[in-house]
Amino acid sequence: MLDINNLSLSFGTQKVLQKLTISLQQGEIGCILGPSGCGKTTLLRAIAGFKSVQAGSISVNDIIVSDAGYKMPVAKRKIGVVFQDFALFPHMNVLKNVAYGLSKLSKSEALKLAQEAIELVGLNDAKSKYPHELSGGQQQRVAIARAIAPKPDLLLLDEPFSSLDPDLRERLSSEIRSIIKQQNITALLITHDQTEAFAMADKIGVLHHQQCQQWGTAYDLYHEPATEFIADFVGEGVFIPVQVVAYENDSESKIEASDDKLLWLETQLGRFLLPQEYIDNAAFKVGDIAKMLVRPDDLRHQDESVLKAKVVGRSFRGAHILYRLSLNQGEPLLCLAPSHHDHQIGESFGIHLEVEHVICFPY
Repeated sequence: MLDINNLSLSFGTQKVLQKLTISLQQGEIGCILGPSGCGKTTLLRAIAGFKSVQAGSISVNDIIVSDAGYKMPVAKRKIGVVFQDFALFPHMNVLKNVAYGLSKLSKSEALKLAQEAIELVGLNDAKSKYPHELSGGQQQRVAIARAIAPKPDLLLLDEPFSSLDPDLRERLSSEIRSIIKQQNITALLITHDQTEAFAMADKIGVLHHQQCQQWGTAYDLYHEPATEFIADFVGEGVFIPVQVVAYENDSESKIEASDDKLLWLETQLGRFLLPQEYIDNAAFKVGDIAKMLVRPDDLRHQDESVLKAKVVGRSFRGAHILYRLSLNQGEPLLCLAPSHHDHQIGESFGIHLEVEHVICFPY
C-alpha cells in the first residue's frame, strides 16, 4: 500500500534524507522514529504531497504519487493526515469538522460517512459540540475521524499525541490503533516517542544521519539493533567493555564447532560466546576490544551471586525498580529488579548477567 523507494529529500542544497526505502502492506501501521531534526516531518510532508522529491519515488496503492519529475496534487492522493495541532475549525461543530473533507460528495452521503466516522471514534454524543468544548483527547478523536471519513488509502499521523498528558497519550494510542486495525487502514505515524511507537506500530524505521538505519519490528530494534545509534537510542541500556578471546573447544562447553577454538567475549560480568554472525562477517578477531550492549532486563538480581554491585541511583516504577549500579568503580550498569527487592543508595546486592541477544560494536 505504501512503497518508498530510494527516496532523497533536500531543502535547497541541504540534504535531509538519502536513499530511504521502506514499505507497508495493506492494514499495517508503520512508524518513523527519531530525534528532533532528523527529517521525520519532512518525509511525512513529501508523502502527503506538500514537499517535492529530489530522487527516488513514493507509491501509494501501486500508483506513483511523487518522484524526481512528478508530484501528484495533494487532493488526488487519497491520503488522510492527522496534524500535530489537530487543525480543527473552531467555528464548526464536530459533525461539520468531520464532514469538511467530503465536500465532493452529496450532502446525504457526506453526512452518512461523517456520522460513521464519529461513531467509530466514540463521539456520537458530542457531534454537536465545538472544539473548545472538547477535551484534548476528544479533539484528537475528531481529527482522526475527519482523516478516515473519506476512506483514504493511507493515513498519516504527525506526532498525534504530543500535546496530551502521558496517561491519556498511552490510552488513546492503544484505542486509535484498535480503530485503525478494525478498519484495515494502512497508516504511518511520525513520532520521537518510543513508547508511542512501540504501542502503535507493526514496523518502525529509525532515522539518523539522513538515513533510515533500520526498518523492523519493535522487537528487532530493541533486541537486534542494526547500528550502535539504534542500540543507544531505543530503550535503555549501557555498553560494557569486552575483549575477544579464544578458548580450546572441549566437551564441557557443549558447543559444537568445526574449529578447534571458540571465540568468546570476556567481561567483568562473565564470558559470553561470540555469535556466529560476527564470526562469519569477520567483525572481530582475537584480542580486539569491543563494547557489548547490556539492557536493564539482562542484569538479574541474585542474592547468592558472588558478584556484588553498589546502588548509586534508583527509580521506582511500581512493580519494578530501575537501579543504577557501580561495579568496581567501573562503567555504570542498569538493573530492572522486582520492587520487593528494595535496596537504597549505597547498598550492594548480588547480580548475574543473562544475555539472550549478544550485541557488540567496535570500541
